[in-house]
Amino acid sequence: MNTIRHLLVAFNGTADSKEALSTGISLSKQLNAQLSVLHVYENENKPAITASSTQPLYANRMSGDGMTNYPMPPVVDARDEAYHEDQYMNDGTNRVTAEAQAMLQQNNIPGEVKVMDGNPSDTILSFAEEIGADMIVVGQRNISGFKKLITSSVSEKVTKESVIPVLIAK
Repeated sequence: MNTIRHLLVAFNGTADSKEALSTGISLSKQLNAQLSVLHVYENENKPAITASSTQPLYANRMSGDGMTNYPMPPVVDARDEAYHEDQYMNDGTNRVTAEAQAMLQQNNIPGEVKVMDGNPSDTILSFAEEIGADMIVVGQRNISGFKKLITSSVSEKVTKESVIPVLIAK
């Protein structure tokens, strides 16, 4: 087994994710491993971005000699970090990250809670690769009956698609 030097814990504020963070903190201490915490939120109401952040939008207008281009008024780009946080992060996200940060501080674990927008399982997997995590720790989410037939849990998807070990905390 490879040495585990960097753990990634997925955290969404549920009891299951608190158990995952508690497990991640314990493992981090036992293995003397770096611990990263990720909170992913999905925002399905984001506007589509049609312009590059470095290029202005131009519109055509008719003039006496044909079509001419002129710059349009400034467009707020949802990729702008301040706008993104103001418009799409809600009090729930702030509460969740504060809870995770408090758990880290109570256990004298250095680090911050990273917040990202996207599909939770895909975002967890890509962030784990980005930071070079050696293990992902997630909480168990019990889904039963009809809902299990049409969907699967984030922990299930992460476990199936990860190339590194995944620990599901119960």
